[in-house]
Amino acid sequence: MKSEWLTIGLLVDEFESRISKFIDAESFVVSSGTAGLHCAYAVIGLNPGDEIISTPLTFVATHSTAMAFGAKIVFGDVKQTTGNLDPGLVEKLITENTKAITVVDYAGHPADLASFRDIADKYNLYLIEDAAHSFGAKYRGKSIGGIADLTIFSFFPTKNITTGEGGAVASLNPDLLDKARKFARHGLVRNSTKFKMKPDGPWHQEVQS
Repeated sequence: MKSEWLTIGLLVDEFESRISKFIDAESFVVSSGTAGLHCAYAVIGLNPGDEIISTPLTFVATHSTAMAFGAKIVFGDVKQTTGNLDPGLVEKLITENTKAITVVDYAGHPADLASFRDIADKYNLYLIEDAAHSFGAKYRGKSIGGIADLTIFSFFPTKNITTGEGGAVASLNPDLLDKARKFARHGLVRNSTKFKMKPDGPWHQEVQS
């Protein structure tokens, strides 16, 4: 409030930079974890009839954001020891319509990401990680945020860090992350080097997608 910025501004830029450094993966912030999931499903090209395989043990946003694109949710079972999706059962659920596997780090315990990464790569699927509970967690020594194709964090008041509302999207894939950032920002381009039209003043911006 003291910075005189009420929305995206210099403090948000700094926050994004610190998140990226902390998790060792590029990231940007959004208004909620739900918004981050919406971005993720948008940029992988989720369409009506596509399927995502996911866990039944999660908050509704993990799936409702996929259903908004007309996708079908296929539930796998969870491990009793962790509450996380069981990779041993997921491969049996894959069909020609499967587009992504969406795992959830239940109660902050990371999903079996190595196994899911192998399955996703084998069948050319996207791996999305709903890491709303696990900001700051590590999997086999690597920070959560740089393993799945797209990782979503939440900064809701019930999470281990909070901004009141808020979330973040992270990825090691610069193309996916750039598309997700553009989707989150309404497709707005403010970088003058990327303009397609001649600017008519310093206020010029373009919606290119």
